[in-house]
Amino acid sequence: MFKKLSTRILLIVLVVLAAIVIIIRLTDKEDRTFRSKVLEYDPEAITAMEINEPDRKGIIRVESGDGETWKVNHRDREYLGDRDAIRNLIFMLNDLQTQRVAGTREDVWGEYQVADTNGILVTLYEDGQKTGEIMVGKFTYKMSDQPQQMPGQQQNATMTSYVRPVEEDNVYAVNGILRMSFTGGPEYFRNKELVGQDAKTFETVRFTFPESSFTLEKQGGKWHVDNAVADSTKTLRYLKSIGHLRNSGYVGANIAGRTPTHQISIQGKGFDPIDIHAYPAPDTAIGHYITSSIDPGTVWNGSKAKLFEKLFKNREAFTVKGK
Repeated sequence: MFKKLSTRILLIVLVVLAAIVIIIRLTDKEDRTFRSKVLEYDPEAITAMEINEPDRKGIIRVESGDGETWKVNHRDREYLGDRDAIRNLIFMLNDLQTQRVAGTREDVWGEYQVADTNGILVTLYEDGQKTGEIMVGKFTYKMSDQPQQMPGQQQNATMTSYVRPVEEDNVYAVNGILRMSFTGGPEYFRNKELVGQDAKTFETVRFTFPESSFTLEKQGGKWHVDNAVADSTKTLRYLKSIGHLRNSGYVGANIAGRTPTHQISIQGKGFDPIDIHAYPAPDTAIGHYITSSIDPGTVWNGSKAKLFEKLFKNREAFTVKGK
């Protein structure tokens, strides 16, 4: 009797286990219909990207022939691109991991701002061929429900963005604030550096001002001001600051025919000489228009983040105190 009972229990257990296996396989199959990644492509192979915002003020197109030098095109104007900003976005789109499916029907597209009328259309190209297309939608910000562990500890927040691959009805939730990266206009993608070189490569920096001129020159591994030993701390701090000085204060001024009042010429190893010019601006709020030879056609606002002051230092800024 006990033997028959044990056999019956064993059969019941086997049936239950088989049912569990079937359910797991069915569930796993259903889950696999949803993407784990929103887009699949090789970011290193991308040669162009287009951004079309809902206001349709003109497509922003960034493109490169070698993956290093990028151009930004917008409304028949072409600008030098910010390589790092552009590549970061291309890699970020490739890394989008699906957190969950927020919707599966077209009637929710408007709510998540991934419809044709309110989504940001981003298209990726590889050698002229479209390789990915996605609608970037709204993002939400939610504070954590978990209590703070310690007094003064910052409360955690969850930031969720919503996206939709163009060929799908599904709306996916992903981590981060994605939309803000595509709403900065062409300025977001433009070059922001005036020099773009490591200060270690500098050999000569010549300053030409209305009232004076002087030269910083590296001699025997040390910097000199017109052949006098310079203050190494102040000089190196300045050279490092301008080497990767960034500024987004673009202005649409026409400087053709104007004569610069202030000039800096930088020479060094591994790059062509770089000339930075400052032109007096009629607008006192701007003060000076600034240009750089590495980005012809771009004009910066000299007052934006004190750009003029950061670039154009007088001789005393580099001399040893008391000399």
